[in-house]
Amino acid sequence: MIKKRERLEIIYDILVLINNNHNQMKPTPLLRKSNLSSSQFDKYIRELLEKKFIEFSVVDSKKIL
Repeated sequence: MIKKRERLEIIYDILVLINNNHNQMKPTPLLRKSNLSSSQFDKYIRELLEKKFIEFSVVDSKKIL
């Protein structure tokens, strides 16, 4: 049986994905690569935004994390 990821593992994975992409990543590819449902993804992204671990930027009218 496959072990579920813990909360901190998911947060770590999200931050590593962003870091590996030169600290810029669009939300949709991040959602796909993080292997989460959209509701789980929203929950984690909101938490990271509130704690100021990540921030949204707008580049050429596109949202980037």
